[in-house]
Amino acid sequence: MTTHFAHTKQGEPPESWEPLEEHLALVAKYCSQFAHGLKADEFGRVLGWWHDLGKYSKEFQAYLHRENGYEAHIENVDSSNRIDHSTAGAQLAAQLFEKHPYGRMLAYCIAGHHAGLADAVSQSGASGLDQRLKKVIPAVDDAPPALLQKPELPKVPPISLASEDPDTIPYQLAFFTRMLFSCLVDADYLATEEFVSPNRTGERQVNTPGFAQLRTLLDQHLQELSAGKSGVVADARAEVLNACRHMAAQPRGLFSLTVPTGGGKTLSSLAFALKHAEVQGCSRIIYAIPFTSIIEQTAAVFRNVFSAAPEETILEHHCNTDPERETATTRLITQNWDAPLVVTTNVQLFESLFSDRTSSCRKLHNICNSVIILDEVQSIPVELLKPTLAVIRELVRNYGCTIVLCTATQPALGRSNDFMIGLENVTEIISNPPHLFGRLKRVQISHLGPLSNENIVQKLSEHEQFLCIVNTRAHAADLFTRLTRGRNTLSSHPFNPWPRGQDVAKPEATAWPLGHGLNEDLHPERSIFHLSTNMCGEHRRKTLDTIRQRLSDGLACQVISTQLIEAGVDVDFPVVFRSLTGIDSMAQAAGRCNREGKRHRGKVFLFEPTDVKLRGYLRATAESAKELLVDLTLDDIDLLNQEIVCRYFGLHF
Repeated sequence: MTTHFAHTKQGEPPESWEPLEEHLALVAKYCSQFAHGLKADEFGRVLGWWHDLGKYSKEFQAYLHRENGYEAHIENVDSSNRIDHSTAGAQLAAQLFEKHPYGRMLAYCIAGHHAGLADAVSQSGASGLDQRLKKVIPAVDDAPPALLQKPELPKVPPISLASEDPDTIPYQLAFFTRMLFSCLVDADYLATEEFVSPNRTGERQVNTPGFAQLRTLLDQHLQELSAGKSGVVADARAEVLNACRHMAAQPRGLFSLTVPTGGGKTLSSLAFALKHAEVQGCSRIIYAIPFTSIIEQTAAVFRNVFSAAPEETILEHHCNTDPERETATTRLITQNWDAPLVVTTNVQLFESLFSDRTSSCRKLHNICNSVIILDEVQSIPVELLKPTLAVIRELVRNYGCTIVLCTATQPALGRSNDFMIGLENVTEIISNPPHLFGRLKRVQISHLGPLSNENIVQKLSEHEQFLCIVNTRAHAADLFTRLTRGRNTLSSHPFNPWPRGQDVAKPEATAWPLGHGLNEDLHPERSIFHLSTNMCGEHRRKTLDTIRQRLSDGLACQVISTQLIEAGVDVDFPVVFRSLTGIDSMAQAAGRCNREGKRHRGKVFLFEPTDVKLRGYLRATAESAKELLVDLTLDDIDLLNQEIVCRYFGLHF
């Protein structure tokens, strides 16, 4: 019998090539295993056997021989061009299942396992699935007859279809298809890698601790962290932690964790996730965070907690990942998120769930059966709420996920007559959030009204330590320049922000590149800092470390920043200024004030800049907030009041 091959090795004879049947069997095995999480083992097996069916054609085998320098005396077949080998299986699926949806679902996966999921009809018409199913392709007469028979698949898909909302069913079937596609793509990549690059396969194998071991390490860390600490903040953090541990025994589902800033949300949510994953038999924990600055901080906290575990225990996946921290294994597991604890961005998670690309979709099957912590969930873009909430609902309903909506300003995401796309059956982990927020009130918030940039700088100059957060990079740069280079402004300071004996005119003669803030190498004693997303991640981390140290040492520390600092970044200022924006952002900014409760009340000042015109999203959030501020006492605004937060999000959404 003629041996058919799936893959070759450059420069080696056909005897060393991979037999096609072995490759199909291995992909079918892996794909079936991956699809087990979808309760779709048989779907996975069929996809594995059919995905490379086109390689049984004489034309494809001739192509392999000629590309490797071997004359292909296979009936003198012309193999001068690359041969389509992915359409054959798609056409077989459509043919055998006729009008049953399974035919299309399997065909989408098989046709796209290299090029990505296609539209039914593409703009050009050439690459859409409809055209692929009509395409004339080489015959696969050499394929084993058993491979061409219609398989027995369940009469209905192994997912719970939304009988209460028939319009949702097409979306559910499309999402199920995408999950099957993920199983096939990852199985094909891994099986091919075993033959082509066996060393890489070995590099993927790392013995990482189980969730029980990780929970032990976390408990030890938390015990050390709380040792000797008492007071309102310490007691509240202990209460949050105990609630998370208690609720972790609940069945899988949709939860919310509504905790004030400084309430220990990050480590408490990790305690919930570890215990819940252990009790429920979940595969991994995924932290999805909107801002890279928070991701870097969160990953650093987790590494500190699990310092005794292998580096590969925590996978940090975002655009600012430090290449020096990467290993051969972490680079590989980034492809499919095969790690116990993944820290990533909202963009990476949600765009992958709606992607058509093989590289993005490959990880999707590993999202199944996970505990997903959506940190700072209030930051979901309004224009993307409908698909985002739909996919959250579907992951919980059909893919074994537990999802925790985690924030200090829980948005009004519940379903109502005014918000029909909202979520249902959300279990709050904290028994009485309003009471907890009342206990942790640590700031007094005042509204200063409209202020020019000159007025803002005058207000800032009254304080030795402050954080000022504004909405745009240009505004931050302007205030920073005025604060550091204005001779008159500097001379009116009640303190000198420059090193002793240094002429206050010096800043005017120093050309500082905006975004470099402290310019640490030249003037390590300067107290004025500028934070912006224009800074690279490493520079931002170093600057924040310097800021924290100066605050801890009681030194002068004045920071002008964009929004990057307001959510999840651990800093503790006595005074915070915030340019008017959404209620959630202003509340998050307030969370950077008196964070540790060392003072009776920190001071937060809201202001409306008159020299800046906001547009689009920023303008919409500011106007929504301004509408609510009209009804509030402007010298003690309780932005963390849950009723106000819900009113804001109801209005904003």
